Amino acid sequence: GMSSLKTFVRRSDTSPSSTVKPWKIRRISHTLCIFKLYACKQYVNENMEAFLSLLLEHTEKPLEDGEEIVLPILNREDLSRECRENYISALADYIKISDIKQVADKELWTQLLYGHLSHTIQNLTDYYFYSGKGMDQALAEFINSYSEPIKISIKDIDGIYGDESTQRLYEDIIKCNLFADEKYSELLKAFPFRCEGFPLKSISESKMRLMITNKSLCMNLDNLHYIRTNYPELAVLFAKQNMEEYMSLIGLNEEEYQEDEFLETLITNKDILSKFLTDSEAPMERKLIALARGADNWGTLWLKSTLKSLKLVGYLDLLGGKTVTFEKTPGNKALLDIFLSKKWIYGYDSDEKEENLYRATGKKYIEKR
Repeated sequence: GMSSLKTFVRRSDTSPSSTVKPWKIRRISHTLCIFKLYACKQYVNENMEAFLSLLLEHTEKPLEDGEEIVLPILNREDLSRECRENYISALADYIKISDIKQVADKELWTQLLYGHLSHTIQNLTDYYFYSGKGMDQALAEFINSYSEPIKISIKDIDGIYGDESTQRLYEDIIKCNLFADEKYSELLKAFPFRCEGFPLKSISESKMRLMITNKSLCMNLDNLHYIRTNYPELAVLFAKQNMEEYMSLIGLNEEEYQEDEFLETLITNKDILSKFLTDSEAPMERKLIALARGADNWGTLWLKSTLKSLKLVGYLDLLGGKTVTFEKTPGNKALLDIFLSKKWIYGYDSDEKEENLYRATGKKYIEKR
């Protein structure tokens, strides 16, 4: 041990008969030190598991080993996995592995994701494609803790991992419920894809809302049915976000028509509402109900000018103070109710002669006002 080295130095120094100069003694001691150190290093190297266990047991502060020390330890096959996992747990928070592929044992990758891996797209995708675990909780939390904006390059990802790899990653991301909503929204924007339609039943309503507002979900009948069934609260939002496509799907389609959804969607956009009202193929009954609902949204002037442009003579006559009969339909009832609420008519009732007609009388002074 070192004690013998000290004795050697002391004896040489104090011996009166000694002819050895002090600097030589120092050199001899230095060589001996190096030898002892080397022997010690070799011993540690051969008994690394025991040494690390001892070190971890007696070290209270986190280890501040750099990557040049961490990687060789993590890649030593003579160390048990448990020993290497304990070593990772003892590392200081700021110690990061820059490239996950430098760690040969993929079973350690998951643990590294929790705080000891640099935030790079490369590490994210390497873990996803090479760990065998795909989009698991560890990767989701790694992405949640990602502070930089996430930028995705299809060319890079497909170039490294094969064709359509980016698409695969995207599909797993949008199906994953483990992201914070803010991060989920950021991820949707990072990918240049839209979802044509595959089951997303597992995602929360807040995430589906983000899918819709980000226009990540294509408007087609399958997706519309899917939203109506699984996220009924979001059906109108889905329709409003994709107004043109929705109107061409539903506008003239009797089977798919759902009145409340359709009207609530339609009346929010004056141009599309006008286009629908002037469409000669659209059923008159639907137009009357849309007019009644639109009046609440767009007011009296809009309603009067629309009645004129649609040449709805009966209703224009009511505005002129005449008595008019209308067929008893939900559309006429809805519009007569609007007239009544605006006090443009005295009232309406079943016609005495014709049970299937309403009779209404307009108030003459309405136009002067």
